[in-house]
Amino acid sequence: MDDAKRAEILRYLGFSGHVLQEPLKSRIDRVIEDCLSEQKPHGMYAVYPVSVEEYDDGPAVVLGGTTLVFQGESIVEYMRGASHCALMAVTLGLVSERRLRSLAATSLTDEAVYSCVCSDLVECGADKLEAQVVAYARERGLFAKERYCPGFGDFSLDIQADFVRVLGADKHLGIYVTPSGFLVPSKSMTAVVGLFEDVPGQARLGCVHCACRDYCLIRESGTVCYRRPRDT
Repeated sequence: MDDAKRAEILRYLGFSGHVLQEPLKSRIDRVIEDCLSEQKPHGMYAVYPVSVEEYDDGPAVVLGGTTLVFQGESIVEYMRGASHCALMAVTLGLVSERRLRSLAATSLTDEAVYSCVCSDLVECGADKLEAQVVAYARERGLFAKERYCPGFGDFSLDIQADFVRVLGADKHLGIYVTPSGFLVPSKSMTAVVGLFEDVPGQARLGCVHCACRDYCLIRESGTVCYRRPRDT
């Protein structure tokens, strides 16, 4: 784990700006290393044709060949003009749940540190999986927006159960959804990635700001996708 991510974890724990003294520093470092050695993200994605259609209560995003319909102004605006949509899911699995419960019973400090690292691992797993989607799009002459998750804007968590079922993340990743729309295991994430035939109007700025940069499959070939500064 690099220094920036380590510093982010310390900020979350309330240690930002503090010089950690022994033995607390060694304790936190040990928990971080334990988590990195014990937890590995697993993910999957699938791509579907998509369209924005008008309903009596307003426009909605419809995924072809499925029962999925995304409602809400933010997700409709995000997906407007897209030809396809990738559904993504990433999880650390039940092993993370068991470890966190064990730590909570013995040390809330260790549990808090471990939980932060788990969350970062899920984000990194999502970045890596999104990089695969971006490469998939590039191979087919499409352009991928950055991922957008249920819970953002008015993209309701109510869609989670159908999302997980359609993607097959329940069978393949062991992800389930509570009646309130939360994912189990808790260290899990779902997201959509809009794929477009033309560069989206809200093109993202540059490789340096791209969450996928550490996992990019396109830069390995000596080129880049559309996620470049707008003035180049």
